Amino acid sequence: MAMTQEERMGLIPLKTKAQILAEVNDLDDRLEAAIAAMAKNNPGKIFVTTKDGFVTLSGYAPNHEMKEEIGRAAMGTPGVRCVTNHIKILLDDA
Repeated sequence: MAMTQEERMGLIPLKTKAQILAEVNDLDDRLEAAIAAMAKNNPGKIFVTTKDGFVTLSGYAPNHEMKEEIGRAAMGTPGVRCVTNHIKILLDDA
């Protein structure tokens, strides 16, 4: 397939606002699904914020392993460029 002049010059076509919003919503949906799958037995609550592929995780996990698994699930989600994991560990009442 032949390259266009714009592609040869390294120019990237601008996206419409609708395309950008669709990508953001799609990323949010993929993250929600990935984290829900990892945290289905998590008694804590996880909050996710995204901006331009940068993800911040916050909330509570029952242990360090679950915190790390959720972080890996987020990082493995297509479209994610960076994950900041601020999830805290729930203290055992025992």
